[in-house]
Amino acid sequence: GIVHRLDKDTSGALLIAKHDKAHQMLSAQFKARTLCKVYAALAVGRFAVPQGRVDAPIARDGKDRKRMAVVAGGRPAATLYRVAMQWPQAALLKLRLVTGRTHQIRVHMRHLGHPLAGDAIYGDRRAAPTVPRLMLHARSITFTHPITDERLRVEAPWPQDFLTVLQKLSNPAETAALAEAFAGFDTLQVLDGLAE
Repeated sequence: GIVHRLDKDTSGALLIAKHDKAHQMLSAQFKARTLCKVYAALAVGRFAVPQGRVDAPIARDGKDRKRMAVVAGGRPAATLYRVAMQWPQAALLKLRLVTGRTHQIRVHMRHLGHPLAGDAIYGDRRAAPTVPRLMLHARSITFTHPITDERLRVEAPWPQDFLTVLQKLSNPAETAALAEAFAGFDTLQVLDGLAE
């Protein structure tokens, strides 16, 4: 069975258990928050603060039941973020989920005033790169194997549509910096200090 899900139009890594025991053990890791998910996203606008932790409770939007929102009294939700690359109109973000609420990254980035590019539900009409879809990619998942007890990390390759958008934003002088930003996604330590 599928252990967790991704929003529609989100690309990336997904865990699927081969049998019930594995499903139960992986689900328990989600609940205990020992499973680590790292995302890449393209957010609209310039970030004044290059990294941080968003602690904002999430619940159904009182005006639109199809949407989630930051709501006092909602379920606790925490997202860690770091700006990996910044352009005048958008930023490439590295995000780590501390909790796993519905649409959490999308709601938290909108709450900061930086909705994700291509987000038809939580976006706005400010100038943003023209994109083919929601610019959110589940880059990696780190978990303990339910049978061998080995700590594993699986990565999803960068999707071509995501890379194409980032390359259009970058000028030739930024190409090396973009490659370095991609490499930065492959280490979790950058955000570890914000986790507690």
